[in-house]
Amino acid sequence: MLALLSPLTAADTVTSGTMSMGQRFHDPFLDNPMTTGPEMVHISAQRFVMGSSLDAPGFKADERRHPVELSPYSIGVFEVTNAEYCEFLNERGNQVDGGIRWLLTDRTATCLIREEQRRFVPVEDAAERPVVAVSWNGANAFCDWLTIKTGARYRLPTEAEWECAARAGTSTIWPWGDRFDGTRLQWRESPVPGTTVPVGSYPPNPWGLHDMFGNVWEFVADCVEEDFYSRSPTKDPVLYVAKCRTPGIRGGSFADGPEYCRPGHRINTWWWGEYEGIGFRVAREETPSRWYRRRQLDRGSAAAGESKP
Repeated sequence: MLALLSPLTAADTVTSGTMSMGQRFHDPFLDNPMTTGPEMVHISAQRFVMGSSLDAPGFKADERRHPVELSPYSIGVFEVTNAEYCEFLNERGNQVDGGIRWLLTDRTATCLIREEQRRFVPVEDAAERPVVAVSWNGANAFCDWLTIKTGARYRLPTEAEWECAARAGTSTIWPWGDRFDGTRLQWRESPVPGTTVPVGSYPPNPWGLHDMFGNVWEFVADCVEEDFYSRSPTKDPVLYVAKCRTPGIRGGSFADGPEYCRPGHRINTWWWGEYEGIGFRVAREETPSRWYRRRQLDRGSAAAGESKP
């Protein structure tokens, strides 16, 4: 959950642009510096080959390989948990955004958060499991809230940022090699199948990131189109659409197999998020981008932090 820092660890928070590759940090909240946002890892400027090799299981034509250059950014060590999302909901409420609530507590039995006595709480034993049944707007709203609380620029990772972090400097099908290893992730044939597990239950990748594959699919900032790779820019590619109805998801889930639980697989989904296997992790923008400024204007009152009952 969002960290409460002791005086000895408060200095580990980062508010400047002086971070090094792989540095882990928490951003302190402006209204209470002893409380922080999620744990993050800094990724320096990167060049990598995005997409999949032809021998990747489940390869599709829209995964063609192409070079990408990324500006520095940071990304969450873990997927956002139910406990973290409850802290956001208890401050902002479960608002209607684009005609649907941020968290679909009233539309699905798979949601692991309940409202009790006007407070949002995780169900038993679910606090550290990834939040699910959250809409794409609800994921974006959580990022907006972190931006307001910390003064840093939080958002969802782009497809390219997510894949770069998932590959972690490797060029094989998976970061550990070209053969699938089911002991490294929560997937459909795990020892306890058919459910999410607490974040960080499996070892991290070479860049210190947990659960990039399996557990839950993760929303990205892009509105996925099959031909985007054929026309995307090399530098910081993103297909931003303000009212996207088919946002991208990455990484596969506890219910999926190797063909989905790999870095290069890309797919979209309906934006309302009524699914037990879709969550998200956050990214932190280090270099102001044009599309992020446009995003903030498009998000309007949600990004400005307006609360409703």
